[in-house]
Amino acid sequence: MKLSVKERILILGILPQEANLLTLKIIRDMENQVGFSETEIKELEMKVLESGQITWSHDPIAKEIEINGAMNDIIKNVLKKKSDECKLTKDHLSLCEKFEL
Repeated sequence: MKLSVKERILILGILPQEANLLTLKIIRDMENQVGFSETEIKELEMKVLESGQITWSHDPIAKEIEINGAMNDIIKNVLKKKSDECKLTKDHLSLCEKFEL
């Protein structure tokens, strides 16, 4: 699945922090795949502002990230829960479309 920098940051921000052991291992793998390498951080000139907001200088072509069945289910469930609680924002729309929510 092709994910933009913004979508990757959003995914990292919505992943559950608490879960069972199996789910936590899947989440760890997902963080490694979706996260940013040191090289990417330098190329994108990513910075974290005092407010906690992440900025970057340019948005390259979306990166192909392999999202397997379990990873897909975790993200989809988190987005569905946010939707049910009316906690989605406009920023989440592209993720909802990609994960067929």
